[in-house]
Order: sequence, then structure tokens, then C-alpha cells
Amino acid sequence: MIKTEYDIVVVGGGPAGTTAARHAAEQGVSVAVFHRNNEIGAPVRCAEGISRFIIEKYLGKENIRDSWISSESDKCRLISPSGKIVDVHLKESGYILNRRIFDMDLADWAARKGAQIFTGAFVYHVEKHETHALVFIEQYGKKYQVKAKLVIAADGVESRIARFFGVKTQLRPCDIDSCAQVLATNIAMQKDRIDFWVSQKIAPGGYIWLFPKGDGIANIGIGISGQHNGEKNARQYLDEFLAVNFSEASILTNILGGVPVAEPLESFVADGLMIIGDAARVANPVTGEGIGPALSTGTRAGKVGGRAILEKDTSAKFLKAFEKEWRRDSGKYNGFFYRLKEVILNISDEELDRLAEKFADRDPVSITLTEVFRKVVWNKPKLLVDVARAFAGF
Repeated sequence: MIKTEYDIVVVGGGPAGTTAARHAAEQGVSVAVFHRNNEIGAPVRCAEGISRFIIEKYLGKENIRDSWISSESDKCRLISPSGKIVDVHLKESGYILNRRIFDMDLADWAARKGAQIFTGAFVYHVEKHETHALVFIEQYGKKYQVKAKLVIAADGVESRIARFFGVKTQLRPCDIDSCAQVLATNIAMQKDRIDFWVSQKIAPGGYIWLFPKGDGIANIGIGISGQHNGEKNARQYLDEFLAVNFSEASILTNILGGVPVAEPLESFVADGLMIIGDAARVANPVTGEGIGPALSTGTRAGKVGGRAILEKDTSAKFLKAFEKEWRRDSGKYNGFFYRLKEVILNISDEELDRLAEKFADRDPVSITLTEVFRKVVWNKPKLLVDVARAFAGF
């Protein structure tokens, strides 16, 4: 039953929202999560990859469940426009998740800590008052009005909630990638390796990925820059790629969506408001990876939000502590990744092939992502130091 008042209302039941809800509820404050879709974790709009380090850092190694993980990869293959291959062994392995199970378990975890989770609940309006917000919700034809001392916007790339607080969240076309992905079976692949195809011809301003999910089954997807979404859309590019490279595949699921590849919002807070996950534009601008940033912002927002309620201070000044911590830690290289994205967008297929040739006949164990991206920005000295820092350990 939806109550008329909560200390904190979280809009969005993805990893960012439920992680924030859990950390806030652990402090004894009342929390409600309103999720627009009828089911947590569905539809899956994600390639489902995350580094093992990040998931252990924010969820704890002891809490990771086998059911969350489809596969583990410590190898990466980059395929150039002409088919030249660069194999890289990663020093830190990554997981390919079962997002549906993962998201559901995070929501269950939050609920067990005291948060209330509501699905099929669309927040259609928020009215800001001096000491609280009124949140207007429609669930299965019935409308509710809920009073909240603090609202946490975790409503993804299409975020609307922050706008009710006067925060501008509109994205430029070049700062949102159009994406399409299939879950395909009957795929010839290496189960412990993720593959990337880069070419302005097959994926303009982006790349195509293959993430193994099990024996002969994989997520195969594409992200293209919004500024290239003209004569052909992402799904058409992906269909053409599949027809050439995986013509015998059977398609089990199809998903379409957008991924923010922008710099983070100028501010993640306003009086009575915190913005997290894709809504705050914290996905990696180069890769589009958003699960890790969702967990990192959700963790910090939940902890600070809970304290704000207990200390009766939901001002932007108090809430800003979570954003400052994120920018010092997880977000310190986002600006660099955004600049790197701008460089990558303008690399021609000829340049990509020449780059691949530099690694010909090299032992994959000796190749690191640091070295690869150093080659990408070799003529941009200001980025070289940032590359070394941002890719340290890879």
C-alpha cells in the first residue's frame, strides 16, 4: 500500500535507485521506490558488463551471487575495419551479468532493509515546496499524492524528474548514442573474451560489441553517435553486421535505447533533490558503461540522503557532499573520457587500420588498454598523461 508520506522517494528501480534506497533505509528512514515498468530488471537495456573490481567495491565480494553472473572475461579483442585483430589480456577481469536477476535481487535487498518497492508506478509530476515535495503517481489507473522530504531522481537517460526542480537535463544529439542489441544463440565465440568491432562504416561514431553470456549465446549490440543517426538507424546497422558475421544466429531478444555519453550534469543536487545514475549522465562517455556509475552514485546518495533526513537538512549544500565524493573518486576521469570520445569520433577507418598494424605479431599479454589508447591520442600530448592515469592497471 502506497503511504501518503515518506522521508525519501526514489524515482526509478534500476541499480542506482535501489542501491540508494537500501543505503538510506539502513539508517532507519522511510523510503519508497517508484518504478515505472511492471517488472524490476525488464526489459534489459544494457550490454550487462561490469568490472569485477567495481561490483566488489560497491556490493561487497561476500554478497555477490553466482546467479548474477553469466560469464567472466579477462580477454578483449579489438577488430579493425579491415579485419586486423588486436588481442588484449586484461589485468582486471569483468563480469557479464544476468541483469534481470541482478536488478531484482538489488530491489529485494533494498526491501529487506526497509524500503518499499512499487512497480507499474509512473511519477507524472513533482511539485516543489519549501520544506518538502509532493510526488504525483499513477499506478494501474489509480492516482496517488505522496509527500517527501527528499526526492532521488534515478529515472535514467530519459530523466524528467530533475526538471521539476529546475535542473536542465536535455542532451545534445552528439551526447547520446543510439543503441540496439540482440541476445543471440548459435554464436561461434570464445567464452572468456569480449569482442569489439570499430569502423565508421559499420558503426559510425561508436562500435559493435559481443559479450558472451554462456555456451554459444551472447549479447551482440551496437552504439552509434546520435549525430550519425540519419539514413540508417542503429538497428539497421546491427542487422547488416549480423547478416555478414553471424548469419546462422537465432535471435532470442531485441532491445533498443539510448545511452548518455555526455559530461556529467553540472550539479547533481538541488534543495530536496539528488540525481544519480544515467539521470546524472555519469555513464562512461567512451564505452557507455553505466552499471558501475549507477552503483557508485547510488551508494553515495543513499548514505548522504539518509543522513540528511536524520539531521533534518535536505538543502543542496548538505546533499552536495555525495557529489563531491563521487567526483573525487569514481568521477575524476569522466572529463578525460569525454575528451577521448571526441577524438575517437573523428578517427577514420584508415587510421584505425594503421593503429591495429602497430600491434601486429605482439603477444596479447604484453598489450594493455593504456598502450592502445596512448596510440589513439599520440598526436594529442595533453591527453597522454590522462590516458596513463585513467587506464592504470589495464
